Amino acid sequence: MGLPLQAPVPAALSIAELSTAMPRAGGIYYFLDRSLGPMVGTIGGLGTWRVLVLKSAFAELQLGLGNQRPGGNPCRVRRTTWSI
Repeated sequence: MGLPLQAPVPAALSIAELSTAMPRAGGIYYFLDRSLGPMVGTIGGLGTWRVLVLKSAFAELQLGLGNQRPGGNPCRVRRTTWSI
């Protein structure tokens, strides 16, 4: 249980260190562009944009479809009578 809580800490510390060393707008795109080149920066920037777009799309989908159940309304139960 402790590993999922501790795993993002090194990444957060790295981003904090990069942010203080290179205080410019751009986030991950700027860091990747400066360290690994413009192509990797562009891929990282587009990947970040894609994640944010898909995250909001899936959240809206869950809000719209989250209340539906595969079996229909659970309050309407069909009662059958068994005869022997």
